[in-house]
Amino acid sequence: MQGNRGIPAQVGYVLPRKKPGPSEKGEVRVALIEEHRRTGASPRSLARKYGVSSGTAWRWVYGKRVRPKREPDPHYPYPLPDALWQRLAPLVQGKGKGAPPRYAKRSLVEAIFLVLREGRPWGDTPPGYPPGKMVYWHYRNWVSRGVWVEVERMLVGYAPPSPRPADTSSSTS
Repeated sequence: MQGNRGIPAQVGYVLPRKKPGPSEKGEVRVALIEEHRRTGASPRSLARKYGVSSGTAWRWVYGKRVRPKREPDPHYPYPLPDALWQRLAPLVQGKGKGAPPRYAKRSLVEAIFLVLREGRPWGDTPPGYPPGKMVYWHYRNWVSRGVWVEVERMLVGYAPPSPRPADTSSSTS
């Protein structure tokens, strides 16, 4: 016995479901989200079942941002001072073309300073900073365009305010 499209009919064989049209997308979305809440099934497996892409299922279940935010780690308090950032911002800011940036330029610069200051691997940026791969990509991009040389030139004249060390030379007798 022949099934649809000349494929032999088999027990348990289900033809692939075509993608839902615009009129039934809302119904599919509601059903997918409800099944995820009820069963805890992954959006990827539900995407196959409901005939939508896995990216669409992830957005429906978790909202627009799929990646969890990395919370700042209190062990790495290296914020860039506002006065220094005001001087560096014009150098590293983009031209505004293309998609909006995924990570703030200030946090990228802070992460680059952290890696260079501590001598840690690029892939070992702590939580609260962009991923190391992204930090390295921006650093290499700015080095190849000559932007980082300008950043270093600007840093030559900048000395952050530092607390005065305690006077240990005087003796009490």
